[in-house]
Amino acid sequence: MAVVTNNAWGMTLGDRHFAPFELGMATMAYQIQAVSEGLHVHPIAGFNANDAKKVLGISKDDTLMIMLVLGYPGSDSELNEKHKQSERGTRIRMELEKVHAFNAWDESLRPQAK
Repeated sequence: MAVVTNNAWGMTLGDRHFAPFELGMATMAYQIQAVSEGLHVHPIAGFNANDAKKVLGISKDDTLMIMLVLGYPGSDSELNEKHKQSERGTRIRMELEKVHAFNAWDESLRPQAK
């Protein structure tokens, strides 16, 4: 699934365009609903947007933000051992304190430059 937006499609306040924000909110709601219906969802951001837009016939004026792969889970019997462990293993997420500040920005939350 191609997730596409255009600043003309969303609210604008001054020079702030909300279409990408609105698209992000809608995409997350879509994913939550899909999971609640038993689907697995895999968002993909690592693709060449220009090439994908050409293949999919998306206008140059529009922004292809993300691709979603979704489907019902199958058997992991076809997976190699590494991927079986990845599918069955515990998901490790960053601690909330490392991604959350209360009442004011915390400079320690700024990602390190690569």
